[in-house]
Amino acid sequence: MTPSATPRTRAEVLRRRLAAVVTGQVADVREAVGGLGRLQAALLVVGALVVGYGGVLMFQLLIEGTAPALGVGAWWLSGPLVVDLIAVPVVVASGVVLGRIVPSAWRRYVSGAAALSVLVTLVAFPFLTGLGRRPDNPSLLDRDYWSGYLVVVGLIWCGPLVLRLVGAIHRRSRQPRTGEGAAGRRRAHDA
Repeated sequence: MTPSATPRTRAEVLRRRLAAVVTGQVADVREAVGGLGRLQAALLVVGALVVGYGGVLMFQLLIEGTAPALGVGAWWLSGPLVVDLIAVPVVVASGVVLGRIVPSAWRRYVSGAAALSVLVTLVAFPFLTGLGRRPDNPSLLDRDYWSGYLVVVGLIWCGPLVLRLVGAIHRRSRQPRTGEGAAGRRRAHDA
């Protein structure tokens, strides 16, 4: 692209590049997914029906005036904003950092555990900080959420170790036995 190109030409070039990138990404997703199986299609339909039912109920509450429109709007917008502005950047940054630090044999296990830890932390954040706790209602947020959170995160981080050990045991059991030790055991068994 030359510096003297008109803005219309630049816009057209950018649109073509964007279309090529999107087309390539869609093709990559289709190739990776390989089509929907019966179970996936059934779960997709059930999920769509549940979301649709929730939307109908929320619409009824808004029409009846029992749910404040501003509160409902804030609730519906806060989830995507938290995910897009907090969770995604943290997961991407941690993936890049872990990709450089963690050995390749452990990388996928540790990356999965890190992503799950971030998501569990986001869900547990209001409970851990006590958001919504009121002195006039002691039954709200009355548990020790930190111990439960630490147990869940600990189990998440035990997952990579267990998966790696199971994989090593499985690989070792599938390798053919060679050498004098294996031959001697066969002769002893045949006798």
